[in-house]
Amino acid sequence: MKRFQDKVVLITGATDGVGYQVAKQFAQEGAKLALIDNYQNISAMQLSSKDHFISDRSLLISMEGGKDSEIAVCIDDVVQYFGTIDILVYASPNDCMVGPIEELEENELDKLYFHLKDIVFLIKQVIPIMQRNGCGSIVAYGTVAGLMGLPMLSSHVMLQHAMLGLVKTAALENSQSNIRVNAVISAPIETSAMDRLESKLNPGMEKQVRQDFCRYIPMKRYGTTAEVANTILFLASEEAKYTTGSVYNVDGGMSATR
Repeated sequence: MKRFQDKVVLITGATDGVGYQVAKQFAQEGAKLALIDNYQNISAMQLSSKDHFISDRSLLISMEGGKDSEIAVCIDDVVQYFGTIDILVYASPNDCMVGPIEELEENELDKLYFHLKDIVFLIKQVIPIMQRNGCGSIVAYGTVAGLMGLPMLSSHVMLQHAMLGLVKTAALENSQSNIRVNAVISAPIETSAMDRLESKLNPGMEKQVRQDFCRYIPMKRYGTTAEVANTILFLASEEAKYTTGSVYNVDGGMSATR
């Protein structure tokens, strides 16, 4: 039997980057998928011919997020379709403002709070379902910005720190319910989001930005989405059944240098 045969997995940010790779690998391991992203991205996935893992065992949901009521409806749709939710994977958004703190605008902080509400309300809504099941696994994905400061990326750093604090608190609150909550954080990964960040940091000098990042990574390269997804699936599996409140670094050694 496959490792996640007939498990219901809810994945946010599922149409691109790490979220997409996670969805693909869960499907290969027998899971039923509830995939969430914004309307534009979900519509594109529905029309795509390359997403062969999308089937009648997959539910695609468009959600703009940021509201408890909208997330509650989304969770209810998943339960109505599949009957339950066994695993939640939250892929934190990586698009953010680039600039010094003195240029940080109120709308950027509103966006940060918007994203933070997403993970808070998702965890809030899935915990009662997992409690009824007698078990569950939640894995949040973010970046090494949750462990350090990064110049010019203050809003992203704040979101990542907040996410890790929430993960640890949720793990402590739910450990006796056999609900495990963990996080995976990474150094730069080969994704379109990272391509956009390189352009924001130094337009026209993206190759130099990449070289600068790699100087701080002992393995001297960006990671791949599969390398991150492998760790996320491990934490979601029974192989990690004694692991909760942990932060796993998939970063080529970057966090070891700080």
